[in-house]
Amino acid sequence: MPTNWDLYDEMTTPVDADTALLHDVSETIVGKKMKKITWANIKATLKTYFDTLYLALVAPGTSGNVLTSNGTDWTSAAPSGGGGGEPIEGYLINGKITVTVASNNLTVAIKTLADSDPSGGDPVQIRIGNVIREITAALSVTKNAGTNWFNAGGSELATNEIDYFIYLGYNATDGITLGFSRIPYGRIYSDFSETSTNEKYCAISTITNAAAGDNYVNVGRFAATLSAGAGYTWTVPTFTAINLVQRPIYETRTLSYTSVPTPSGSMTFGTLTTVATYTIINSLVNVLIDITGTIGGSVGTTITCTLPIDMNTAAGRSAGYGYVADGTSVLAYVFPSTGSSPNAYGVRRYDGGNYSTGTDRGVRVSGFYKTA
Repeated sequence: MPTNWDLYDEMTTPVDADTALLHDVSETIVGKKMKKITWANIKATLKTYFDTLYLALVAPGTSGNVLTSNGTDWTSAAPSGGGGGEPIEGYLINGKITVTVASNNLTVAIKTLADSDPSGGDPVQIRIGNVIREITAALSVTKNAGTNWFNAGGSELATNEIDYFIYLGYNATDGITLGFSRIPYGRIYSDFSETSTNEKYCAISTITNAAAGDNYVNVGRFAATLSAGAGYTWTVPTFTAINLVQRPIYETRTLSYTSVPTPSGSMTFGTLTTVATYTIINSLVNVLIDITGTIGGSVGTTITCTLPIDMNTAAGRSAGYGYVADGTSVLAYVFPSTGSSPNAYGVRRYDGGNYSTGTDRGVRVSGFYKTA
């Protein structure tokens, strides 16, 4: 056999039946040390060796399954089967939130990423609690004009943009339900009010078989405005990633509202310039109020300023701090006033004295409290 390898033709793609020569160091008979081996056996030997160093690559077997390893073997299972592959609660899989207004009526819907209604062949998945649910049909909720939904058309909020939080819930009879609310912290059905004009109302697609303990998950947030007066018509802005959020979120943006001042006794407070903002973070509300105007009449000790959402009167109400613009800036005593709805902050001079008449009078308050 020639020993000059350049004399042989090159083979680039061997097949299993091809053979190669090997020198067998374990053979004791000198004339038998050269032996042949097939390419199939070379591959099998290399596989056996490398399998001791690396885990073999395998396919999940079922679309959507995840692979987990115990260090020796792979296991293929659906995401709900454990191993850290479960979807995070509240995140839509193959789904998105759409918000539209037609004839002044507001509709919130769940669509697929292809902008179609979910179906059996193209479902939207959502983890609610510890169970992954599938939306396989059209799912939406519409609130028509003409009602003061959520008290969003009241004096404090009408014509002001409000952030609403979208929820998906579940019960065994109604299946998956869709709703939206002003509060971001709902976890079960009883966290919401069933009264349509209440600030904690949740507009839900169906509540025919709702029970207090039904699970609900926050899945996103959108902005909308309800007009004042009997019309109570809906409008929405041009949506962006800021005012339409496609994931669980538990706080509003910093939003404007109209804080309505009421002076005590026969004191008058008019020609007002009002700047008031609020942020809701979970169940905590932070407010900033700055109202200036002209004080007249028989002066009194207190001006109350309404809040954007009521206080929780049983949850360690925290008032605020501020000062009174009363010719000069005077420190203020700020206290919760919860005798009527909407709740308010009462603002007095630190010494309990009367306000004085004149222009450029007013109150400036920063405070925080828990929602009702």
